[in-house]
Amino acid sequence: MSVCLCLTLCCIAILQMARLTAGLATGAPLSACKKMKPRHPWPPQSDKSIYDVVFEAKHYIPGKTVNVTIIGGRYRGFMLQARKTNTRITFGRWKDPPKFSKLLKCFNKEGTAVTHTHASNAVVNGTYEWIVPETLCIPSITFEATVAQFLSVYWRALESPPLPRGE
Repeated sequence: MSVCLCLTLCCIAILQMARLTAGLATGAPLSACKKMKPRHPWPPQSDKSIYDVVFEAKHYIPGKTVNVTIIGGRYRGFMLQARKTNTRITFGRWKDPPKFSKLLKCFNKEGTAVTHTHASNAVVNGTYEWIVPETLCIPSITFEATVAQFLSVYWRALESPPLPRGE
């Protein structure tokens, strides 16, 4: 193989890798809102996730906030939503997220999801604050996340236990 051909193939490979990582680097796209499916070129992991979506609250109270944490070690990418349990309907909005994360406008509703901004900054046990709508009166909310350890290693649509409504 000629040196010129070898260099050309190396350049193509490097450009391809840059293109593949670009999707993860800036956060989840709006197209991921419905099914929590990122545009990674690999399928999600099929084994049990190393991550969990947890909260300390015993119930949600309209007008208050709930802290939601993704636990399980370092992760580089994520998308998190609050949904009516057993549905794809999102509720509430997320408070100003911590550094290296941002809000998304899913389904034309401001702040209905939170995602990463820089995949180069790994997060460990990130906590995000969800604002419960004043008028929310559904039986329970489930927090759903897609979490990427790396571009090629991610778990899709992880669900928290249901959080029931309180008084």
